[in-house]
Amino acid sequence: HKPAESEVSIKLNVAFGKALVNLERFPESVPAFEMALTTLNEANSSHALTDHSIAFPIFSGLFLLLKWGAIEQDDDHTYEQSLVAQFVDEARLHGDPVHYVRALATQADTLARLGRFESALSVNSQLRAVYVPEMHSEGISKAYGSDRAAQNISLSAIWLIEIGKVKESLETCDLVIHELLPKMNLRNVHNSFAMILPIVWILKDNGKASMARSILKEYVVDAFKEYFGEGASTYFLYLHSPMLMLLDLHGNQDGV
Repeated sequence: HKPAESEVSIKLNVAFGKALVNLERFPESVPAFEMALTTLNEANSSHALTDHSIAFPIFSGLFLLLKWGAIEQDDDHTYEQSLVAQFVDEARLHGDPVHYVRALATQADTLARLGRFESALSVNSQLRAVYVPEMHSEGISKAYGSDRAAQNISLSAIWLIEIGKVKESLETCDLVIHELLPKMNLRNVHNSFAMILPIVWILKDNGKASMARSILKEYVVDAFKEYFGEGASTYFLYLHSPMLMLLDLHGNQDGV
């Protein structure tokens, strides 16, 4: 393939795949995205591709189809792991840290879901070494809807609990609360909730339910009311009041 031909083929297959997804014909959309991936691999092998950003919609589509169960996998999730590794390679080639940290977040999340917490934390360490919220957060949110890198750092607190590192987990909670959340776009309440949800339960289980409630109220409940008001909706709105109530109950027991 010549560069122009490869890029046109990739874009056409991605567009076709997206159209089928919009029609909720998920299994039929898989071959279109996989054809785009095959063309990408052939173009890379012959060094016929100059713009590696064209790859990212392919990975986004295939990861969504995996999430929705449209692609069958073996018990080791070999397909997903291979796809994630290629996503990381493409992002590294592209050279934009926005896509690179997003790819690392995907890889860490995949490893954690497979119970490989040490490996997930190793990848998360690579992410932390590159990620600068002031420089990257808005770009990640614009490209992917929310800041998956910041969310991944928050999730790593749970992985640390899983391997018995409570002190390090609480330190990660502090990092999220004091260094990351204040640098996020407060209007993106979904992103704030996704960051806070993992650490809420860790704080609650370690006698800090009142702190967890205060953070949830400030960055999610109050922010949602301020920026969107009555009658508006967000995906996790139905959880706001029950979580505040639960943390109220546990807060009364803190230190008892």
